[in-house]
Amino acid sequence: MNAELRDRMAELFAASRQVEAVCAEKEALELENADLRAELQKIREEKKDGLPLKNPEKVDFYKALLKERRKQLEEAVEESARLRRIVDEASGKASGSEPEEKGTVEEMKKKLLEAESKIQHQEEALLMVAEKAEESEEMVRGLEAEKEFVVEELNLSLRRNRDLQKDVAKFVDQLATVEAKLQRTRILMHFEVSRHEAKNEALLEEKSSIEEALQKESDEIGQERIKTEKRETELKQRLLATYMCIIFALLLFYLI
Repeated sequence: MNAELRDRMAELFAASRQVEAVCAEKEALELENADLRAELQKIREEKKDGLPLKNPEKVDFYKALLKERRKQLEEAVEESARLRRIVDEASGKASGSEPEEKGTVEEMKKKLLEAESKIQHQEEALLMVAEKAEESEEMVRGLEAEKEFVVEELNLSLRRNRDLQKDVAKFVDQLATVEAKLQRTRILMHFEVSRHEAKNEALLEEKSSIEEALQKESDEIGQERIKTEKRETELKQRLLATYMCIIFALLLFYLI
């Protein structure tokens, strides 16, 4: 009976060490989950601010990490249940031991109760971590939906950018065509201006020649007018003398 009790005590000590290992693993998981929650909270704040996700690929990483943590938590819960069964079996067998080993049994019962309390606390903590993991998974699913939305927006922006680049290239081609036409128009305008300037110079020269001819003709007309006036004056004088002679002859005729 003592050998069996010692075996049970050794098994309980091993179970206690396993409980301590599970507690240490739980604390490590809580730290990792705290870091993960902080990172997810940061991503959530970026989402609330309306900013695009800086690293959308992190969502897949967090999702895989949460699945791994959930698996570890399930394994820890199974280990805790196994330790509880071991403690229950050891407690049941220890309760039927001989009276002379009562002190040892009481001490073992105390240790068993402490171990059971630790295991229960561990299970509660694991349940809390599991709930937080579910919340984190929901957050990751929301972030994944946000990632899909951002990817769609990026694809739409890329398509719009490509369309805009096509429009810009088309506009550049049209602008080059218009520039070529404008250059040809400038050359034609320069040629026409040069031709009109030459024509204007010829017209000015012709105008000067015409003005000189008109001036010369005007001078000749003036001289002819002067000559005509002199002739008219001479004719008037001759007519006046003729009239005077006729009048004088008529007077003489009447007097005779």
